[in-house]
Formats: sequence, structure tokens, C-alpha cells
Amino acid sequence: MQGGTPRPPTPPRAPPPRAPTTPAPTTPAPTTPRAPTTPGAPVQSIQAPRDVKAYLQRLRPALANAMKVRRPFVQQVGLLVEDLRRGDLITISRTAVSLGLETAPVFRELRLRFETLVPPPECRVCNDAIIRWIDAHIAASGLLSEIGSRREPRRLREVQERLAEARAHARRFNEECTRLKTELRGQVEAARTRRVPRRRGGLLGWLRPGG
Repeated sequence: MQGGTPRPPTPPRAPPPRAPTTPAPTTPAPTTPRAPTTPGAPVQSIQAPRDVKAYLQRLRPALANAMKVRRPFVQQVGLLVEDLRRGDLITISRTAVSLGLETAPVFRELRLRFETLVPPPECRVCNDAIIRWIDAHIAASGLLSEIGSRREPRRLREVQERLAEARAHARRFNEECTRLKTELRGQVEAARTRRVPRRRGGLLGWLRPGG
């Protein structure tokens, strides 16, 4: 995560095959339950890995589009804060109204796109975090319009607070997305280990008696 920004998820790749040195167990070893990544949000073991991978693939382009909107938005808010130090309140108010009216509908449209992703149960925490991230930007856009229309540019600090909330939701998203990818890789590795056939013969299964 850079600057509290959600990272586009990368679908996990299967690890390269490895030659077995010892016979593989017939049943996977028991795993230790993980603690929830966020308070009050239970971690669900992945029951449908294909659904999770499909969701992450659908999420990636939607998140990339959101990032294209967010970057210039945050930059322009920063410029408004800098202008506030110079004291040009009228210009700041007009710019704030324009920025808020321009970006609010775009963020709302992005929110609808995330809502239509229909995440599997294992990905609901992840999807909830990204929607809350978008909601914080929608709130920031609304504040800009209100601040500009009321000529209260000194309230730009409230916009910065909404963006700080967005960064918190971005961290939650990144943590949950990392957990999902890690568990998917573990399941792929476990499945590969179970499929490795046992070799009969001598040392390591390669040398046969009388060979």
C-alpha cells in the first residue's frame, strides 16, 4: 500500500512443481485458525477458491479505474490547502465547489460498480472495505461543494479527515486481500502435494533393486 491506497489484487500463480524427497502424506496437516484481520469480522476459510479468484480478477480493473480518479482528486485537495495559506478565499471557494460537483458523481458511479461485483462470502470483508473507501471520497466531494457554496474554505481540514478515513479503509482492504491470496497459494500448494504420486523402488524411489 502506498499512501493509504488499495493495491490492485494479483491473481495467485501456482508454484512450479518440485521433485518429492519424501512420501507425501495422504491427508493435509491440520491448520491453526487465524485471528480476524479486523475487530468483529470473522475470518472465513476459503471454501470456493475458484469463486475467490474470479472475484479478484473482476475487482482489479474496477479498482484501477477508481485509482485514476482518486489520484488527481487528492492532488487538487492538496493544492486547495496550499492556496488557503495564501488567503485567496473567494478563489478557493469557487474551486472547491467545482471540484466537488465534478468528482462526486464519478465516485458514486464507481461505488455502484463495486457493489455489482457480487463477492463470494470469503470476500465480503474485502469488498466492504473498498466500498467504505469509496464512501469516504464521496463524503469528501460533498464537503467540498458545501464548503465552497458557504464560503467556508477553512473547513478544508474536514475534507482531509475524510481522506484519512479512506486511508484506514485502504489498509483494511490491503490486509484482507493479502490474506486471501496467501490462503489461495496455500491451498494450491496443498493440492499439488496431495497429487504427487509415490514412487516404488530403492533410494528415493529412483534406484530399483537389480537395476
